[in-house]
Amino acid sequence: MPRHCATCSRTESEAKFYGDFCEFCMKDKIFNGLPEEIEIRTCKRCERIWTGTRFTAPTKKAVDEALHLRLKGYSIDVKEYNGDTVTVELGKDLKDGTITTEKSLKVLQDKVVCGDCYKRASGYWEACIQLRGGEARVAKTAERIEKYVGHTGAFITKSENAPNGIDIYVSDKKTVNEMVLYFHMKPITTYTLYGVKQGRRVYRNTYSIHL
Repeated sequence: MPRHCATCSRTESEAKFYGDFCEFCMKDKIFNGLPEEIEIRTCKRCERIWTGTRFTAPTKKAVDEALHLRLKGYSIDVKEYNGDTVTVELGKDLKDGTITTEKSLKVLQDKVVCGDCYKRASGYWEACIQLRGGEARVAKTAERIEKYVGHTGAFITKSENAPNGIDIYVSDKKTVNEMVLYFHMKPITTYTLYGVKQGRRVYRNTYSIHL
């Protein structure tokens, strides 16, 4: 005798079964409680999204991570995201296999200011690069530094003309340390106490480079 769904009485010839229920009734049981809207935290300045560990560009992977903060217990495959809506395939692993459904959700953007944008707006910097030498060499080196920093997560807060050179203020001293090694520079480095954070002294670094 063919098996019948415990809810709708469909038979195994009409639908795939998951335990005592056909795939249609099982979908109703699992996915009926899904929301119609989903909140994604978004920086109102740079439009990057919060993934639970960082703000990043809204790539497919990042949107997937952001949705996992709100839709727990499902596998998530992002099909489309445009900032206003997101279409996803949701899956649930069951004893008889994985059951999936596709759903479009309205995106509610929780607008905030990310840490990087706050630092930019407040003029934050950790490292000052003092370039000194001939005008052409200083200009060329400053351009190389700008390109290098632009490819990292750091940023140049400001640049100021100085006697025989230029001072470049950078948001992250770790980035500058790595850059100095990359370009085989040999700066004279000094350290200035900036403050105390969580009981630890915080220093700003100054890198004097003569070209």
